[in-house]
Amino acid sequence: MYSPLVSILICSFNAEKTIRWTLESVLAQTYQNFEVLVLDNDSHDKTRKILEDYQTKDPRVKLFTVGKNLWAYAGINYLLDQAKGEYIAIQDHDDVWTPEKIEHQISFLQNHEEFVACGTGYLEYYSSNQTGFFITLPEQTNYAWHTSLVFRKTSKRYETSNNYLCDLNFMKKILCDGGDKIANLPEIAVLHYNKKHLNNYSFQRAKFSWENLKRAVQLHLISRFLIDLLPAKLHSKVDRLIFSLRYGGLKPEKEIKSDPSGKVLLEYLEKRG
Repeated sequence: MYSPLVSILICSFNAEKTIRWTLESVLAQTYQNFEVLVLDNDSHDKTRKILEDYQTKDPRVKLFTVGKNLWAYAGINYLLDQAKGEYIAIQDHDDVWTPEKIEHQISFLQNHEEFVACGTGYLEYYSSNQTGFFITLPEQTNYAWHTSLVFRKTSKRYETSNNYLCDLNFMKKILCDGGDKIANLPEIAVLHYNKKHLNNYSFQRAKFSWENLKRAVQLHLISRFLIDLLPAKLHSKVDRLIFSLRYGGLKPEKEIKSDPSGKVLLEYLEKRG
């Protein structure tokens, strides 16, 4: 069976605490025909040294530096210009994948040409009290959890004049322009590690500006904009409340581990060093 090349794109910044488990989960994919393109955005910790070590050990890992911080989405655009794959997979420097993630998504997209991209469900995990939510998204829509996204290579790029909701703007207004659709597989294939002291590089908290408000209106995300304006502690509480209403109550770690995908994802965190 034909196995097209997949380009996995990661932008990193001061990610020494997380980049190892991210790369380990990427390199453990059952789908083997991929390249991992990592742009280190002028990190000031040991991130670059860690990435250099991985590049030496595995030729699929290719490290890029440009001597300055491009930030997350301009960095993805830079990596898109370097990518050789027929498909693009987006990953953050602190998220984790299950081993079968890419295999299942490429198989789906190869057999469903009507979709421009494919996402999966994800585990939102809170280290503070070792609980989390299993989150699944609509089967056919115009968005996905960003680090679950796999899409066909395109000349389209992220619009980076405003970083607020930049990932959703790319999916809804650019990638799906003209009515194209994204499929979301129901499987839980990504762990988003929610920990206050770690650097969530691609997330941009809203500041009130007319540009941010305009983008929220265009994306039909006024409620998201208002929540993002809240103080950090209240923001987190409201987010958890909304997740509880939509996806059921917080699951304790024991219950998460009883799910095969949850068990695999949490094992990466337990092995972190």
